[in-house]
Amino acid sequence: APDDDSRGALLRWSAAKGDYVDGSMLFGPPLVGFGLQFALVQHLEFAAAFSALALGIIYMGLARLLSGGRALLLAETCLALGVIFASLAIPLGLDARWTAAAWAVEGAGIFWLGLRQQRPLARAFGLLLQVGSALAFLSELRIGETSLLDGAPLGASLLGAALLFSFDQLRKAPVEHAAQWERRGLPVLASVGLGFLYLLAPLLLWTQGTAISWALAGLATLLVGLRIGSRTFLFTAFAVQLLGGALFLLRLQAGADSGAVFSAGWSGLLTTSLIGLALIGGMLLAARDTMVRSDVRLLRGLSVVLLAGLVLINLAVLFVLPWETASGVWAASGLLIIWLSLYLQQRVSFVFGLLLQVIGGASFLIAVPDLLGPLTSEGLRPLGHSGFWTPMVLGLAALVGAWRLQRRPHAPVFEALSLQRLSDVLLVWGAGWWTLALVSEVLRFAPSTLQGTWLLAVAAVSVAIWVVLALRLQWASLGLLCTLLMPAAGVVLLGAWGSRYHPAANFAWLAWAAVFAVHFVSLRRLALVIPEKALGAAHVLGCWLLIGVLALELRYGLLLLSEEYNAWRWLGWAILPSLYLVLAAAPRSWPWPVSAYPREYRLYAALPLAVLMLGWFWLANIFSDGTAEPLPYVPLLNPLDIGLLFALLGVYLWSRSAAPQRGPRAELVAQAVSGVSLFAFFTALVMRTAHHWGGVPFHLDALLESMLVQAGLSIVWTLIALSLMIGGYLRHRREVWLIGAALIAVVVAKLFFVELSNRGGLARIVSFIGVGGLLLVVGYFAPLPPKRPEPVVETEGVAS
Repeated sequence: APDDDSRGALLRWSAAKGDYVDGSMLFGPPLVGFGLQFALVQHLEFAAAFSALALGIIYMGLARLLSGGRALLLAETCLALGVIFASLAIPLGLDARWTAAAWAVEGAGIFWLGLRQQRPLARAFGLLLQVGSALAFLSELRIGETSLLDGAPLGASLLGAALLFSFDQLRKAPVEHAAQWERRGLPVLASVGLGFLYLLAPLLLWTQGTAISWALAGLATLLVGLRIGSRTFLFTAFAVQLLGGALFLLRLQAGADSGAVFSAGWSGLLTTSLIGLALIGGMLLAARDTMVRSDVRLLRGLSVVLLAGLVLINLAVLFVLPWETASGVWAASGLLIIWLSLYLQQRVSFVFGLLLQVIGGASFLIAVPDLLGPLTSEGLRPLGHSGFWTPMVLGLAALVGAWRLQRRPHAPVFEALSLQRLSDVLLVWGAGWWTLALVSEVLRFAPSTLQGTWLLAVAAVSVAIWVVLALRLQWASLGLLCTLLMPAAGVVLLGAWGSRYHPAANFAWLAWAAVFAVHFVSLRRLALVIPEKALGAAHVLGCWLLIGVLALELRYGLLLLSEEYNAWRWLGWAILPSLYLVLAAAPRSWPWPVSAYPREYRLYAALPLAVLMLGWFWLANIFSDGTAEPLPYVPLLNPLDIGLLFALLGVYLWSRSAAPQRGPRAELVAQAVSGVSLFAFFTALVMRTAHHWGGVPFHLDALLESMLVQAGLSIVWTLIALSLMIGGYLRHRREVWLIGAALIAVVVAKLFFVELSNRGGLARIVSFIGVGGLLLVVGYFAPLPPKRPEPVVETEGVAS
């Protein structure tokens, strides 16, 4: 015997003493003998199993007798043969299900002994036996009739327990007692062992029970994994929960008559919610663990788990609600998810919360196609149906989410998402749904004659509420949204527009008063919150809309005077804008808001009005004959002529006050435009007078062929030229005098080429005599003024 009596030394000494003859004598008799025995007794039931078991007992007994001393190698070999024959007895006597269970337990025991005795071969055999048992068990699984799978639950439980026992023993064993390859197999042992325990659910239950069991089992696995610090347990826990959710969703069926999307009803709601809550609860528990927070892969997995849990919880409502109602629930859920994500610093779930808002809105629009057509109120109560509350909840959820996002500070994980811009987008999204809910309700239930009034009232109340919130919360973006009241009121005005539109009808005067009161009060209160440019634009838009509404009301009042398209209908458009131009040009100081925003009201708001009035002046001057029944036509005293002169006065006064700010060229252009427009007015005045007093048809061809019109034009043009030349002489404006002289030349040419061609007739005589007399007056009172002297530039001499 060796000097060292340790087990390793004895084994090495024994191996050196043996040869192939010893191996043949040791392994030959049992193998050959058992083969002969099997051939003899195979026709008897259980005989082969008992033969293997007896042979195993014999060799185990030999191992016990030979234990210790120099026969250590021989004892261990006999023990291995005994175990092999005892293991072989199991499949010979039992079916595959019980074979798997027995092998699993036996393998676990052998593996434990191998660890205790530090025998690698024994541990390898124990693991191999467990692998064989797992394969044997899986080969017998079938689709069940009373459960999802048909198999032996006891076998699955014994397999799982055996594998987890081996995992636990190997995990606790000292490092020197196990090889490296065994350590690497720890995740496999844990996941496979847990997998066989999870198989108990489909072996005993149907789909719904299996999904619930897996959700709870995953949560229990998570708790154990956190306690023992095993990442494999955590991943397996989340995997089985996700698998349960997927299994349940794959077996869903569409709802029939219940109105819900899916047919499982409240049981489906509870099941899906339970799975989702289990996922979220597990994620929250795991996120508190130090090991998890230090592992990037686990954190990413937790994000996926949280997302899956949120998806399942939001899908749960489809088991009891239709699409259009579920949309509102999703919006509220999205708001809650956004809030929790900001608290937990979970960017993936935060993005999902935002997407849930969009998905909720899109599903509502798809599920309610009536929004694109006429809305009906049949079978509905005002403010008591999902068609109102769903978009309202969508709007409120988005508005609250926008308020939450604009609050600072935020975690660094959200810096790349630009939360302020997302807040603005959510604000617009929420305001859109708010508007859709209220507008659709008005269009459903309000009579057509009162819809405009109600819409204006809704706009005023909504903006009033937003103004209060913007001031209380110091929310600049919401304050900026309040400036859209005027565009919204303008849209209502365009929608109610008609040939006989009456802005004050059907209590609309009260609604318009509320709109403008809210508008100006909001601009006054939000002056420190809204950006200066947006505030100025809101003032300009409010000014335009106010003048437009008052002008439309005045137009309607004048329209009642006559049904014909006459001067009264033309005047309705021009009086108030022209009056505004006159007031804007006045140098006096006006109260707020003009005093606070003079540039906006005196320039930006007045400029488009001046252009419109100039265009109106030319159109009315050309196309209106001046009929103003029941009043007779009196030149220059006719309502149309007074309106035209007043409009031109407003344009001229405003341009004279605004032109110096733009330079001398702008002032010259303004004077030229006013002069040409006034010349056109007197020309058309002659034609209108000839139409009413001379019976000339108000058509351009007839007017130009009339010698009465030509004579009147010659005299009037000469009077205009006389005024220009006298004014130029008195003011020493040589260029004005020359313009008058040019007009005189045109009149003289017209006398010879137009009037002279008409032989005879009083009009030609009056024309020649009148023009000639006026020319004498011009020559006497308005000679050509001298040129202005050039300014002399004084230079100082330089002393030499």
